[in-house]
Amino acid sequence: MSIITRHRTAPRLRNRTAAIHTYSVGQFATFRNRFDASLPQLCRISGKLPTNGGMPRYRIRKDGEHTEYVATQDELSPVSPAPVDFAPKPTTQS
Repeated sequence: MSIITRHRTAPRLRNRTAAIHTYSVGQFATFRNRFDASLPQLCRISGKLPTNGGMPRYRIRKDGEHTEYVATQDELSPVSPAPVDFAPKPTTQS
């Protein structure tokens, strides 16, 4: 009688190419919600998150809100110049 042992191996990655984040923290983008794509909203990238299903994710903050949301890269579009509304306010020194 012989005993056969089977070794379990780690599952192999099917897609070895990692998804690349194209936006950087602090960059502005236009957010298009997948449920209401008719109203794009200006937002700022506040953080990068791990990918979900191969799609890079970001923490975003919409214009005029203090709440952070999670958006996938396909829900964002680049904005060329930084909008004036989001520009840092100058500090006054006495």
